[in-house]
Amino acid sequence: MRGKLARTLFTFCLAFATGGFLCLLYLSSSEKSRLPAAPDKGLRHKCWSMFNIGVQKYPERKGVGNRNFGNGLAPGTSYYNELSSSLPTLLLSLPNGTLDLLPKTRLEITDGRLSYLDCGIRLYNAKEVMSCSALRRKGKDGALWVAFVGDSKMRDKFKGFLNMTPNFKWRIYNTTSKEVTSTTWERFASSHHPKFQHSLSVKGTLDSRVDLVWANHGLDIYKIAEISQQELQHWAYKASRVPDVIVIGFGTWSITGGFASDTESLNPFTDCADEWRKVRKVLDVLSQRTTVIASAQSRTREFTAIDYAVNGRPDSSKEDEAPRNETADDKLYRINYYTRHLSNGAEWIDEAMHMALRNSNIIIWDSTIPFNLLNIKECQALYDAGLKGHPSYSEHSCHDDIHIDSFTTKDETTMILNLLCNHHMENKDSLYCCP
Repeated sequence: MRGKLARTLFTFCLAFATGGFLCLLYLSSSEKSRLPAAPDKGLRHKCWSMFNIGVQKYPERKGVGNRNFGNGLAPGTSYYNELSSSLPTLLLSLPNGTLDLLPKTRLEITDGRLSYLDCGIRLYNAKEVMSCSALRRKGKDGALWVAFVGDSKMRDKFKGFLNMTPNFKWRIYNTTSKEVTSTTWERFASSHHPKFQHSLSVKGTLDSRVDLVWANHGLDIYKIAEISQQELQHWAYKASRVPDVIVIGFGTWSITGGFASDTESLNPFTDCADEWRKVRKVLDVLSQRTTVIASAQSRTREFTAIDYAVNGRPDSSKEDEAPRNETADDKLYRINYYTRHLSNGAEWIDEAMHMALRNSNIIIWDSTIPFNLLNIKECQALYDAGLKGHPSYSEHSCHDDIHIDSFTTKDETTMILNLLCNHHMENKDSLYCCP
C-alpha cells in the first residue's frame, strides 16, 4: 500500500513539475518577442504630488496599489484659479503709473516653496545639473536621458530643458542620425505640416541625451503620429534601456481638431479619451520601466486668441488667413466658435485624459496650471493697459494664445530635475518633494 502511494505521489509530482516546466516554456516562447519590464519605478507620494495636485481636490481617488494619487476626475479651472491666488505675482505697478513684469520664475521668488505643496522644490543651476549627470553616469542610473513626446507643447519643454543646461554643449541630430543646426530644427518644429514630423535626439557632455519625439498635430484626426507610436513601442518592448523620464502631451490640436477641421467629430471629447486609451496600452508598459508623465492642458489667453482671429497672426501665411469674402456675422461666429472651444475645451480634454489614464501608474502633470493661469491674468492686465508693445509682453509669452510662458517652462524643468537629481545630491533635504 505504501509503495503504491509513493508511486502515485511520485507520478503526481513529476506531472506537476513537467507541467510547470512546459508552462514556463510556453510563456518564454510567447514573450520572447519583447523584453520583460523592469521592476515598478513608482514614485513616492511626495514626489508624485509635486507633479499632480488634483489629489487635493478628489482625495478619494486611488491610484495603483490603492495609492492616493488622484488620477481620477480632473479638477476644473476654477480650482486651479483658486490655487493661483496664493502664488506671488510678477506684475509690478511702476511709479509712473505703468505696469511691468518681473523677469523671474515663481519658484525663484518663493525659493521652491508653493503654498499648495507640503514639500519643497530644490532650485538647480547649470553646475549642479552637471554634477547630477556625472553622479548618475557613475552610478546604477546611467547617463542622464530625458524624452518629450508630443507637439509644440513638448517642443517648448524640450527647448526649456536645453536652455537650462547650456554647459552640456548639446549637439542636435535628426532621425537619420545626421547632425543639424538649431535653425534647421526650429524651422521644422515651427511648421505643423505632417511632412515635417521629425524626431530629434540631442546629445551632450557625459553621454547625456534629450529626445523630442515629434507628434505633429497631436491628437488631430484622432491618431497619434506613426513615428511617435513606433518610438514608444520600441522603448516599451524592445529597448534594453529607456529614458529616465518620458513626458507626453499635446496642445490645442486635440481640441480644434475635433471642432474646427474639415472632418468634425460628433463627439470629439469621447474620441480624444479613446485615443488616450489606445496610447495607455503602451504607456502602461513603459510606466513599469520608467517614470511616465502626461501633461495636462494649458489654458488659453483669450484676448490674444481673439486678437489673432480678428487681425490674423503677424507671421501667418495666406493659407492661414480668413476667407476673403467672409461677412461680419461669419467672422463673429468663427471667432466665438474658435475661442469658446479653446477656452472651455481645455477642461474637457483634461477630463478625457484623466478618465483614460485613471488607476494607472502614469502621472498627470497639473501642478503648474496655477502658474499658467496667473500668467494669463498678468498678461491680460498689460493688454488692457495698452502695453502690447512693452518688452515684457513678449518676454512673458503674452503674445502667444496657447503656449505657457518660458518662465513657467523653466520651473517645469526644475521639477523634472528634482525627480532625476535630488537623491544624488549632497545635503539632501528630507523636506524636498523628491528626497
